[in-house]
Amino acid sequence: MGHEQSRVRCVKCGREFMWYKDHWKMDVPCPDCRAEISRRAREKERKQKKYERKQQLEAAREWCLSVPRICKHCGMPFYSEYETAAYCSPQCKHKAKVLRSRQRQSKKGRHGRNPYKRRMRIVVNENTFDRTVTLDAVYKKYRGKCCSCGCKTVRSKSPVPNQATVDHVIALNNFGTHTWDNVQLLCMDCNRHKSDKGQMRLSV
Repeated sequence: MGHEQSRVRCVKCGREFMWYKDHWKMDVPCPDCRAEISRRAREKERKQKKYERKQQLEAAREWCLSVPRICKHCGMPFYSEYETAAYCSPQCKHKAKVLRSRQRQSKKGRHGRNPYKRRMRIVVNENTFDRTVTLDAVYKKYRGKCCSCGCKTVRSKSPVPNQATVDHVIALNNFGTHTWDNVQLLCMDCNRHKSDKGQMRLSV
């Protein structure tokens, strides 16, 4: 058995509309007015939240302006409205950036001058890395002869088969050390053939 529809009047706008009389209370507004009331309530709540957020930002800005900061570059105190501000001026920020880039370049340069340190997998100290072990010193010790094939090696910047190279008996990748008891003179071909595999030291 269906419900009968009848005309009811909105208490807010006074407009008549058809509705199920059994499901409608006479002291409530129509659906359109209720939707408008809900929309206005949501708009009011959104404006209130926006206002509160603005007040919080203003309070945070005033607090930041009241607390002095120390510039990371020049060390002078300064005030800023930003919480993450680390430099007092754009000039100090640029100078700090240039300084960091120079430090990174200098570190790269040091690694380039010591290629053996970079490949070692153990702690580098005076017992594992000897600064006196250089190509010139190893070449002079073995009188320019390869410890593997016995050929006469040459000192040249361009890669040639008999180019003199410093070889580690126990490779640095296998936790070897850069000391006199672990280095020998090999030509380029023998060093490539040996790779990181260990071998017996040959007497020359």
